[in-house]
Amino acid sequence: MDSIISETARAFDLVVIGQDLPTEEVNEHIFVHPDRIALVSGRPVLIVPQGHDAKATHSHAVLAWDGGRAAARALSDALGLLEDQGHVTVLSVGNTDAPHASKDLMDHLDRHGISAIREKIPATPGPARALLAYCREKDPCLLVMGAYEHSKFREDLGGGE
Repeated sequence: MDSIISETARAFDLVVIGQDLPTEEVNEHIFVHPDRIALVSGRPVLIVPQGHDAKATHSHAVLAWDGGRAAARALSDALGLLEDQGHVTVLSVGNTDAPHASKDLMDHLDRHGISAIREKIPATPGPARALLAYCREKDPCLLVMGAYEHSKFREDLGGGE
């Protein structure tokens, strides 16, 4: 399923996928993996969570920023969406990116007419859980973040870092 979507996605600007929650009735080969689709297709993936209220009005988005290539690519892919938001929080989890990169990023967003502030949160109990907790608390309409960059082979061989 992932390979079919990935191949098709290469001819489109954006892949929109609903959030599937795995159940015992769903076979692994049928389950959609947005991270794999982003990696293989090279296209941005927008995941619509279960229970999404399309009529809700939000004017706040979050950009997860670690200063890396994947975050920069996600920002580039999402610029049009971020320009439509009233406010963007550039969120760093844990100890990430250099101070000069932070100023460069904020200047870049400003050039695109994006009103943004920086915020840092601790990476406890882990970066992913910290990010999810932040989003549950602040309720942004959009979370922009880079996709996992390592291939399965590299993960198996080198342990992922």
